[in-house]
Amino acid sequence: KTSYRLVMPAKAGENGALQGWAIVENQTDNDWKDVNLSLVSGRPISFVQDLYQPLYMPRPTVEPELFASLRPQTYGGGMELEKGKVAMVPGGKLKGGRNETDAANKEGRAKYRSPPAPTAGAPVELAMADMAMAEEDSDEAKSMNAVSSVTSAAAAERLGELFQYTVPAVTLPRQRSAMLPIVTDPVQVEKVSIYNLNVLAGHPLNGAIVTNTTGKHLLQGPVTVLDGGGYAGDATIDNVAPGDHRLISFAIDIPVRVDATSHKDESRVIAGRIINGVLVLTNKLVGTQEYQIDNTSTDDKVVVVEHPFRQGWKLTGSEQPFEKTPALYRYKVPVAATKSVKHVVSEEYVQTESLAIMDLDLGSIDFYLKNGAIPQKVKDALTKAAKMKMDMSETQRAIDARQNEINAIAADQNRLRENMRTVQNQQSQYYQRLLTKLNDQETQVEAKQTELEKLRTALEAKRTELGAYLMTLQVE
Repeated sequence: KTSYRLVMPAKAGENGALQGWAIVENQTDNDWKDVNLSLVSGRPISFVQDLYQPLYMPRPTVEPELFASLRPQTYGGGMELEKGKVAMVPGGKLKGGRNETDAANKEGRAKYRSPPAPTAGAPVELAMADMAMAEEDSDEAKSMNAVSSVTSAAAAERLGELFQYTVPAVTLPRQRSAMLPIVTDPVQVEKVSIYNLNVLAGHPLNGAIVTNTTGKHLLQGPVTVLDGGGYAGDATIDNVAPGDHRLISFAIDIPVRVDATSHKDESRVIAGRIINGVLVLTNKLVGTQEYQIDNTSTDDKVVVVEHPFRQGWKLTGSEQPFEKTPALYRYKVPVAATKSVKHVVSEEYVQTESLAIMDLDLGSIDFYLKNGAIPQKVKDALTKAAKMKMDMSETQRAIDARQNEINAIAADQNRLRENMRTVQNQQSQYYQRLLTKLNDQETQVEAKQTELEKLRTALEAKRTELGAYLMTLQVE
């Protein structure tokens, strides 16, 4: 495990100081005395496999197969290759034999022997050490120099794709732990305030952009931040390769307020065409997010605004982010002391929408006819289709009216039949009156059913005509 301390620079443009410790635990039952300790940074793939338990592979049971007697085969001879010869070396030893191979192995081991551990100065004693405070001539107490109070005890070097810290002469009692200083280097630090709407809506966080200029691989771990000679907060940092940079945040920036409530997405049609009766519309969605930043402090600030990345959306504003992650855009927004700045992020998303004209109602067609972005030829085709659909709608209304009339007559016929059942004398004038009226209504029903059938036939013909018109319609 690693732990760091970052000393922020006193002025802009100056380097900060990074100090790192490796937390080492002696979990053995032996004391370590003057041990050369190698600490490797990286994430090699490792696993645990049980090699004690025997493995039994299940084997299938195979029944013997009976074959008919085969005729003996005669194979022709092939071309023989020249047999290998054993060469002799002076002294009667076999070239490539055991004696020469052993000598080569010894020479190889001597040539590729691991390099010796770096020579140590004084042994690194990890027991409790007394800390002496140096006093100045004046009576006022001075703050401790956090940069010069720690000296690295490790030598750093690459180890293949990994990175190795070597600490010589380590003394550590059994079942004890210690912190070994492995990094004490200046680093490039830029003070910033980091704002993310999903982290804290009203204020950014005090932070920094730390560039790894140490030339060493830095493992992830906690970071204690010192600023102005005092404690400023705690942060965490991910694995950082040499030359790479990371953002850290360690406190809330109270004097800076951010209002990010102004957000809107608008959609408008920018193009349209008709392909085989399908209205293909190109819509542009325009998204705007405003960040109102108020700096009430007496210091100039640089606010890093983290704006969420949306798949398929394209930035359209003049200001571009200084970096992008898989989930965020990052913008640097300078804000002078006691000033306010509005930062606007504009995005657009173009999508295609397909609508079958046959299924559109007249209201939807009228809406698209009033859209100025659709070409006039497409509007003319839509107008003709709308007239044909309006004619179909009128025919449908006539069908509904005839059907309602038939239903009303049928209901009245049921009433007449019920009344006729109550009349005992079928030769009476009242019964004959009901019978005549029922007969007249039946004639009306037959006539209206004939009209209804004609209307349905006409509606189907108009639907077929509209479908044939739309099926071959190609308008750009």
